[in-house]
Amino acid sequence: MDTNRDGRIEYFPTGGQGEYGYRSRESRSEILWKYKITDNNQFLLGTFYEEINFYDVGFKANFHPVYLYTVSQYTDFSNRYSWIRGDKNRKIYGGYFQDEWSFLENYYLLLSGRYDKYSDFGDTFNPRACLVWTISEKTLMKFMYGTAFKAPTMNELYSVNPIVMSNSNLDSEELESYE
Repeated sequence: MDTNRDGRIEYFPTGGQGEYGYRSRESRSEILWKYKITDNNQFLLGTFYEEINFYDVGFKANFHPVYLYTVSQYTDFSNRYSWIRGDKNRKIYGGYFQDEWSFLENYYLLLSGRYDKYSDFGDTFNPRACLVWTISEKTLMKFMYGTAFKAPTMNELYSVNPIVMSNSNLDSEELESYE
């Protein structure tokens, strides 16, 4: 931080310069099974496993990443703050099902559910039900209920970005919907 000729403070007289980044590796396996019970009823069943590794997280700059004042030399801040530190891993496994049943000429019912188990956010089950009435070729009426779950992404939790900082204290989001 410097003061210019007019007495105003200049926070980055030589410009803000920084290098930030990370590496990530994601792998996912999924098995899906579809079964036609009758001409009017189809069933889908699946399971999956996902692993996300977030590593080599780093931040170097000529300014402090929290207080934004300039520092005398290009500095590595990679191990000074919890939101910058180290390797982070997440494992997710779960399963899902969906049953679609046309029970009258103009109606069908969709029932589904999904179970997820997160290594860092616990487990959740989210059901969904939908009744669809086909009134005409161009008109449908839907009645739906469902719940949803979203865990913060690894970027939202641990990314190093001098413009938008991550927050390792974020909670998951849950939703209940009627339509």
